[in-house]
Amino acid sequence: MSGTEFWSAESLRFTFFYCEDAPDELKPSWATLVGEQPANRTERRSQQVVEEDGVWEDMSLVVASSPGRIDVMARELNSSSGFPVIGEFESTLARFRSLLAQIDFSKVNRIAVGGVLLHPEPDNASAYDTLGKFLPNIKFDAESREFFYQINRPFGVEVEGFDDFKFNSIRRWSAVQLQLLSLEGSSVYTKVSVASRLELDVNSPADVELSRTVGAASRALEIVVDNLIEVARGGCNA
Repeated sequence: MSGTEFWSAESLRFTFFYCEDAPDELKPSWATLVGEQPANRTERRSQQVVEEDGVWEDMSLVVASSPGRIDVMARELNSSSGFPVIGEFESTLARFRSLLAQIDFSKVNRIAVGGVLLHPEPDNASAYDTLGKFLPNIKFDAESREFFYQINRPFGVEVEGFDDFKFNSIRRWSAVQLQLLSLEGSSVYTKVSVASRLELDVNSPADVELSRTVGAASRALEIVVDNLIEVARGGCNA
């Protein structure tokens, strides 16, 4: 399953954890990423949380900040009649990542990237056939239902300035259904949509401070994105 356009993205997320002395002007906001003001800004002062959102290209862009953490998230702009989708996975990820060129990584201690990916299926059996191709060591039969599989496959990559550097690579596999009801006169009709689902979360270790070494956070960003794509293409799966 190596086709680059196999998956659609339901949502994508980049998360940046900052060191305690990081000034606010180094942390990204909706305006610094996009170059204009967000459509909405919500502040919860008791929790020190600020959430900004607006339309970016053809999706909803959300920037949420809390003490020491910034989340940049892409979601479907308008609710659809099927599974929410923001675009083909790899091309959408490339567009979304282009926003990060505005970020100064010098005070970033940890990086995570996540995504929820979907592949529409004609029926439940087809969804399990897809999962079986990505997970060849797991056997499914025609009666398989309610499958959920999660695993963390840490992997080591050399990062200058750090020894024994291991990233977490968490994958959650499932087959999902969406039921839509419609009314026509006094009749109720049900439409069932089925999809294979892959949720990914790849992150640098919590006990390593990337800001100690110049360029380490930028290198870590490349690594987590590359692993996200590799897993989605069918590499290094259980």
